[in-house]
Amino acid sequence: MKGYLVFQSAAAKTAVDIPQKSLLAAAVFALPVFAEKTDKAVPVERKLVLQEFEYTDQDGDGIYAANIRVPVVAGEYEVFTVIEYVDPEMGTRQVRMTAVIDPEGYVYELNNGKETRIPRAQVSIYRLNSASGAYELWPAKEYQQQNPQTTGVSGAYSFLVPVGSYYIAVGAPGYETYKGEPFDVAEGSGVHQNIEMHAVGGWLKLFDWKTLVIAIVALLLLYNFYRDRRRSRLAGYNKRTV
Repeated sequence: MKGYLVFQSAAAKTAVDIPQKSLLAAAVFALPVFAEKTDKAVPVERKLVLQEFEYTDQDGDGIYAANIRVPVVAGEYEVFTVIEYVDPEMGTRQVRMTAVIDPEGYVYELNNGKETRIPRAQVSIYRLNSASGAYELWPAKEYQQQNPQTTGVSGAYSFLVPVGSYYIAVGAPGYETYKGEPFDVAEGSGVHQNIEMHAVGGWLKLFDWKTLVIAIVALLLLYNFYRDRRRSRLAGYNKRTV
């Protein structure tokens, strides 16, 4: 009995939530009410097969189970099980279960030590082209995803990418453009970094409006004092020359 964990979509569409820690799949799903019988070889989409695992009956009670590691990237996944019976009359059966995973990375800024999520940020991921040696925008549509992604009110984004070297770039209105350092992605890993952005002219946030008003008033007073002294000097010079 063999199983596969396959990435389906970055947009969660079902209401079935599976804990992140592990997923226990038992042979109870092999019952006819759950399993679909097929006489043909069961095709498996290989593009983003994250894990391939075997079911075992360790305690000999007739129940086969497998522990699999669920990815931490938000999206919809399919646990695809192929059951090949010894009895030829039973044939081959397949079981499909859908799991929805919801953790994500997010884009934010710091305000007085607290994180504020940034909406409408455009998050792009670039992959190293080993042939050209240059980074190129990763073709997310080939993997049922979007690139770039635009964040919502939660500032969240997520990518599930193949093995390779990548970097992330983020742009948002009113913020400096972010370009991260290159990083490597291992098999079955997602990209979910929390990215801090800095507002354009962010140094102004170090002062509250009262401090700014006092500073402006002080500058005006200094300017008036300078003008008065200059006028006094000019008046004294004119008297001496008459």
